Amino acid sequence: MDTNRDPIPTTPIRTHHDLLALWEAIVGEPGFGRRTLWLSFLDDDHRPMKMILPFDDMPESVDTTAVGRLFDCVKEARVAGTIPYASVVVMFSRPGSGRIREDDRAWARALHELLADQTPRWPVHLATDDGVVVLAPDDLVVGA
Repeated sequence: MDTNRDPIPTTPIRTHHDLLALWEAIVGEPGFGRRTLWLSFLDDDHRPMKMILPFDDMPESVDTTAVGRLFDCVKEARVAGTIPYASVVVMFSRPGSGRIREDDRAWARALHELLADQTPRWPVHLATDDGVVVLAPDDLVVGA
């Protein structure tokens, strides 16, 4: 393993495939021991910024109030110029198989809603022991 390698590609993110490739580059080999919410940022040219915020040990059930506060802080950092991003991209990871569970859907719905005012509106991704997948809108339906 090359420990000097920069895991964040610098090519612009223009498509959903580009975003999936970004997340795969960031997380590397599949396999997670905890539930983590990952935030990354794209600049005005859609290039990934050199900042990734992982929030470890997230609960199985989404706390929409707490996650909403987190996103409020991120938006305040943008206004203050601390994180001059153009858009936020999100992924959450958890141990276990890639089968999409109801708690995955609840997390994705909450995150999707928090990013509703963003253009472009990027999809939420899920990383499991089986790899990284996009959670498409039809995956977010309860009981899908």
